[in-house]
Order: sequence, then structure tokens, then C-alpha cells
Amino acid sequence: MQEPAYPEAAREAGQEGTVFCDVLVSKEGTPLEVRVAKGVSPALDEAAARAALFEPALKDGAPVSVWMRVPIEFELHS
Repeated sequence: MQEPAYPEAAREAGQEGTVFCDVLVSKEGTPLEVRVAKGVSPALDEAAARAALFEPALKDGAPVSVWMRVPIEFELHS
């Protein structure tokens, strides 16, 4: 998974928290569908969904598609 870009508007508004995304990952490791299961704000939710990239899951040694719940944290550092 890549590091999410912190939206400037969310940073300026002091928004932080953890966005939980349900991600359907293809056997190639590509996110086919991303759903925000528990969001923080529209800006952080969108940034989290864009960051959802994964390696493929394996079943009996063969790549398969799978749903995953992924927490993506946004924290402001002073």
C-alpha cells in the first residue's frame, strides 16, 4: 500500500483519524473496488481510498481475489 497524500484542506482544518476501507483486491494485486466502511471526512476518505494498493492474496499457492478491511491512519504532527 502506498502512503496516502494528506489533503491540504484537511490538514489546515486539523482533521485526523483512521479511515477504514473495505477493498476488493484482484489476484493481480489491483484494487477492483474500494468502499469506505468508516470514514473521518470526505477529504480523508477519498485520500485513503486512493492509497489502497496491495500484493495479491494466495490460496493453495495461486493468486485469488479477496476482500480486505484496511485501516488508513491520518495523524497531524506538530
